[in-house]
Amino acid sequence: MVLGPARKGIKVTYCTDSRPLEHIVEAAEGSDLFICEGMYAEKEKIVKAKQYKHMTFTRQQTWQREPA
Repeated sequence: MVLGPARKGIKVTYCTDSRPLEHIVEAAEGSDLFICEGMYAEKEKIVKAKQYKHMTFTRQQTWQREPA
């Protein structure tokens, strides 16, 4: 039970252990908070990131900077 007058809720999107996929962007649209994990920081590890189906820091940071 919430005390006080009704108020607008917030939307939180949490993404981890994933390659960058369009449906993640769609799910995060309109979010007040988007938490997204990036596993690999080094550009030379992009092959390993794809092999193990992880996201790089660069891709994760780009998504988090784009306006909703």
